[in-house]
Amino acid sequence: MKSIILWINFINDLSNIIEIQKRVSALKDRKTLELILFVEIKKAEKYFLEAQKEQLGRGENRDGKIIGTYSQATENIAKLENTRKPKIAGQAYNFEYYGDFFDDMVLDVFEDSASFFSTDPKTEELIKKYEGLFGLQEDELEKIIKDIIAPAFSNEIRKVLQLI
Repeated sequence: MKSIILWINFINDLSNIIEIQKRVSALKDRKTLELILFVEIKKAEKYFLEAQKEQLGRGENRDGKIIGTYSQATENIAKLENTRKPKIAGQAYNFEYYGDFFDDMVLDVFEDSASFFSTDPKTEELIKKYEGLFGLQEDELEKIIKDIIAPAFSNEIRKVLQLI
């Protein structure tokens, strides 16, 4: 009787191992892992966009450098044109004139990359004029990855492995 119980336990263990192997094999493909990752990045788009807008609102590019400062002439013109945010001579650009650039900003997520863009017609001109306009500074990117993306990615992997 004892040997039958041992044999049944062995068969059950073997079945469990085979089932786990099937689940893990679903993750062996790099493309599958990338897809899970980029789906999670798209889900977290609002966090990326908030960080990008805050960075541009400070007038900083992806390297942390001030992109430019407003002149007195720009300040005067902005007052007449009722801009969304004031343009004060000597202060860093905030990239919110009427707001379309910020309001139309998206995080384009592809199967193997992600990048910021705005559908505002001025975007191409701004990208050409200001180097490093889009892209998060390393510390902010690391924070979002550590606090949001990594836990979400890990959770999705656990779901695929049926561990949760």
